[in-house]
Amino acid sequence: NWSISEAHNSDWLSATPGNGTAPSGVTVSITRTNLPPGTYVDTLVVSSGSASNSPQRAPVVYTVSTPPTPAEISVSPTSFDFSAIQSGPEPFAQELQIDNAGGGILSWSISKARNSVWLGATPGNGTAPSTVNVAITTTGLVPDTYYDTLVITSGDASNSPVRVPVNYTVFPAPSILSAPESLVFTGDEGGANPAIQLVLISVSDVSISWSVSKSQAWLGLSPVADTGN
Repeated sequence: NWSISEAHNSDWLSATPGNGTAPSGVTVSITRTNLPPGTYVDTLVVSSGSASNSPQRAPVVYTVSTPPTPAEISVSPTSFDFSAIQSGPEPFAQELQIDNAGGGILSWSISKARNSVWLGATPGNGTAPSTVNVAITTTGLVPDTYYDTLVITSGDASNSPVRVPVNYTVFPAPSILSAPESLVFTGDEGGANPAIQLVLISVSDVSISWSVSKSQAWLGLSPVADTGN
């Protein structure tokens, strides 16, 4: 007949059953609740009044490690603003940098919250550090402001998901206006030049570069180019 006990009566260590008759098996288990990182030591003591070698001791060592630092998604920039003119060139693509601000390995995937057809992000997944190409298409879009959000998700990260807003403004195609629409000059042969006249050039909605040309040498223009609206 035998009995088993803990030398230091540790809360984290248990052995069941506490007594029995040989041959027997004892289940040794650990409870890690509220234990800070460190190494814990106790001894299981098996005693028997009928054994010549009683007691027998079995050391138990329990190591609680510091939890690993989880991965953390870090993005730059934290938002995007694009703009373009309707039916004009598409805006230049921009880059989204995805980094791991924590520990371990950060595997990620990216999606669009509204699945907008005008917004693209490639590649769709990877391992940090990574660069994602964010591109815009203007095809079929009327003048307006469009919104979507890039969503970066990772099962490794403590702050997943991370959202990056994307705003895209489509401006109307500009039109050039001039006033007056025609000019008339009169003068006498051999006399002084006619007085200078002004033409007001305006551009609707956005600022663009413009130029003006002539087909006759007797006509002077100034300035012949400018940028404005």
